[in-house]
Amino acid sequence: IVKRPKRYCTEDKFLLKIISLGIFIFPQKLLIISEEESGLFEGRVLTKITTHVDLVLKLIYACILHFEGHLQTIQMISDELEREVNKAMENRHLLHLFTLEKSLVYYLNAINSNGKVIHRIKNNAAKLSLTPDECELVDDVIVENNQCYEQANTYSQVLSSLMDARASIVNNNLNIIMRTLTLVMIGIMI
Repeated sequence: IVKRPKRYCTEDKFLLKIISLGIFIFPQKLLIISEEESGLFEGRVLTKITTHVDLVLKLIYACILHFEGHLQTIQMISDELEREVNKAMENRHLLHLFTLEKSLVYYLNAINSNGKVIHRIKNNAAKLSLTPDECELVDDVIVENNQCYEQANTYSQVLSSLMDARASIVNNNLNIIMRTLTLVMIGIMI
């Protein structure tokens, strides 16, 4: 079972979701079960396929690239939301940032899960009769998945720190307003 990002739609309101692909390898056929079929076999990654295992590895690689594309999008969206929060302290922008942070947690779990699947393929290389080229592809996919995981982890930490900083700023502003109101109330009472 491999995880991949679900295509984003505006109804999701900044929540990026994950879907699962069930991949079953049989001697003469390959069975793929997916919630959505669009985009599964798109891209340059899925060229020069020689075996079922080669197709599986390239599908996993395509999923990793899809995650990386979404991570770049998350970075752009969070930068834009940060600018909006700096201009106008509206709760709606902060809620969108919280939603992006939640999406990153789901992405981290999915990328980690894919890493376990890839390692399992590598550990069963002899059983799956992997060719040297396929073993090399497995190693490349492992490296790419690790880089994707580190990138998602970095974005998650940055967004979490940003949210903590925003909470501190809001608390500080609230304290300043309360102090000013207290001074005004003391002035009125006198």
